[in-house]
Amino acid sequence: METDARINLLASPLKTRLWTNTWFWTALMVVVAYGVMIAMGYSIYQTRQQAQERNALLLESIRRQENVSLVVPDIAASQKVVKEKALKIRKLEESRVLMTEVLLRVEKLLPAGTCLSELSIDENSVAVKGLGPGYAAVAQVLKGLTEQSFFKEAELVRCEETEDGGVSFHIQVQLSSSIRESDR
Repeated sequence: METDARINLLASPLKTRLWTNTWFWTALMVVVAYGVMIAMGYSIYQTRQQAQERNALLLESIRRQENVSLVVPDIAASQKVVKEKALKIRKLEESRVLMTEVLLRVEKLLPAGTCLSELSIDENSVAVKGLGPGYAAVAQVLKGLTEQSFFKEAELVRCEETEDGGVSFHIQVQLSSSIRESDR
């Protein structure tokens, strides 16, 4: 009894195709799934970036609003400061006219070789400081200040010789009250 048993050790072409197709489809699904995951990751990244940009813009907007709210109360303070400065400017303009007039009058009295180093005006007095070639020039300035109706009570505060043979002087002069009243 012999039976012819033949065993086919080679794989059938149908099974091989099925097996190859299964691997192909599995690999394809893995690649597609991986692509979907990358696309979703990029989408999430873009969404986060946009959210961060919106948050930055929102924070900047809030800061601007805070700055605006801080500036609004400062407007009243600024107006007060501006008014104070305007008053100071008006006073300076008034004193500038007086200072110019005093300077012109004192300058006319200076003899040759005499020059001013400082001229300052307080409420009712003028300080005149300068250099002259000698004591005679200082006496001439003092006499000229005393004789003018614009000034009254000229007083020599200091007068001393300098190293180069000249004389430095400081004269204090009171302004005439009529000049001060017409200035106001």
